[in-house]
Amino acid sequence: MEESMLLKIVGDTIENRIIDLLIEGRGIDYTKTDIADNCGISRPTLYKKLPKLIKQGVVKPTRIIGRVQLYTLNTENEKVKALLNLEKFLLQKSFQHVEKQPCITAAIPNTRKILTNKEADELKCVSKTLRKEYGFR
Repeated sequence: MEESMLLKIVGDTIENRIIDLLIEGRGIDYTKTDIADNCGISRPTLYKKLPKLIKQGVVKPTRIIGRVQLYTLNTENEKVKALLNLEKFLLQKSFQHVEKQPCITAAIPNTRKILTNKEADELKCVSKTLRKEYGFR
């Protein structure tokens, strides 16, 4: 599983992987098995972490199909809103980079730079704020 831009900023924890998956699949309902498989974690680990995310209001149960409960991202949660804004910012910067850079940079190892130093400093500040205010590790 390739680490997303968001995980590079907020940290690659199990909780953050779950949130990242649900952000990428916003509006989609997932089973516990879907979440565990797509996050690269075991189901027992998910069974430990998911209740915490539900209690925090980050994840919410949606519908039941047969005996299977489905889950989705709670986009009304303040922590989720902050992460969605960060994801939007990262995507915009990534697209700006693609528009500005010629394709030749992909052929030269270690030369792809998505953000300027100033932008990277801004992201570090946002990252520290998210970690402090919302408990990201």
